[in-house]
Parts: sequence; C-alpha cells; structure tokens
Amino acid sequence: MSTVHASITLTAIALTFSCGTPDKDDTGKSGPTRDVGDDTAAAADTDADADADADADADADGGPGLDDTGADGGYCDDLATVPGIDACVADRLQCNRSVMHTTEGGTNIFNATHYTNWGCDGAPPGKYNGAERVYIFHHPGTGEVTLDLDSPCEDLNIIAIPWSEWAGAGTTCPTEASVFVPGECIHRKRDGHDQIRLSADVAQDFLVFIEGMAGQLANYELTAQCGGGGGGGGGGGGTGTP
Repeated sequence: MSTVHASITLTAIALTFSCGTPDKDDTGKSGPTRDVGDDTAAAADTDADADADADADADADGGPGLDDTGADGGYCDDLATVPGIDACVADRLQCNRSVMHTTEGGTNIFNATHYTNWGCDGAPPGKYNGAERVYIFHHPGTGEVTLDLDSPCEDLNIIAIPWSEWAGAGTTCPTEASVFVPGECIHRKRDGHDQIRLSADVAQDFLVFIEGMAGQLANYELTAQCGGGGGGGGGGGGTGTP
C-alpha cells in the first residue's frame, strides 16, 4: 500500500468515528410531538369554561336559597306555627307587625256561601271549601289601616268584615245567616299579593280571613299597617249582626 493510499484510508476512518451513527427519526414511531405549553393552555381553558358555566348556573338560580324562578324556596318550605285561640280565631293581628303563618292545619268553617251571604263582592259559588285562617283585628279608630297579604307560594285571598261579637276565646263568630250592611265585607283576590283598607274613626274590631279559592295550603305573610297606607278598597264601619 502506498503512503498516499494509507493516509486517505486513515482519514476516512477518523471521519466515521467523529460523526457517529446518524440520529434515528422517532417521528414515525411516536406520532406528532406536542408542545407542553399547549396542554397547559388547554387545561386552563377547560377550567375557565367550567368556572363560567358554574357562574352562569349560579346567576340563573338567583343566588343562595332561591330556585330558578327567583322565588324563595325556603320561605315556602319553612314551618309556620299558628297559635290558634279557639275553634274560630287563629290569632290577634296587631298594628305594624307581620305574621308568617300557613293555611295548612287551619279551620274549615267558612266558604263561598258565607262570603256571598255577607255581601262580599266577587266570591264565586262553590269555592273556598278548604282550610282558612281567621284573625281578630282591633282597629284603633285612627282613620285608615292597610292589611297587606303576601302569598308567593300559592294564590291566597283576603276577606275582612267588621265584627264586635268576638270578645275572646269561645265567643261568637259569624254564621251564614249573619247580616252586614252592603259594602262592609271586603274581598280581594289578586294573584300573590292582596291589599285592602279598613277605615274607622272610632275603635272597632274586624275579622280577617285568609283562604285559597281552591283550598290551597301554603305559607303567607300578613301585615296590618296602621297610621295610613294605600291600595285595596274601602272598608266598612258597621258591627255586623249575628
């Protein structure tokens, strides 16, 4: 072997060891590569979407304790305790105080026949056959008092008559035959919120009835606003005749 040929051969061997074996292309085996940053962004986006969905649901629900309609479900489900004075009157209604009561478990004495015979406008025959709550209210004789009934759970109505015969537990309540001056009985049946006015220049007692036309059993709030107020209709000034 000549000196020139040996030199070329050694040079080729040196180049081979210097470069090594070419890298294998793993692309075909492992598939396309993904940037880790892309995974992080995708996860963050998923979390953001979940948070947005949760916020949207919470907004639709109207906040804690509210259902999708915005009505306070807790109010309708709360246990309401009604004192019950006697077989007719459930409680005394007082000026500028509210009671949260229920028609469930109430008396079942009065119906549309009573209300019609008393001259209560708009009392349809054959209705008001369910439970009612009856209150005695002492009007202070200071002019106008507003009775405010709020019944968001079921449609309850309010009726009021002047009545001086109830003086305590076990005393007289009205019957179908009781007589009133036309206009003395006030009947309101608006959906969910009824309001009437009782006018008296001297102290006087009234009976107030809360009842559903179809016998609904539900919670409600009743307030007597003394010292003035609006809404509803005129009130009577008679005493009623048993």
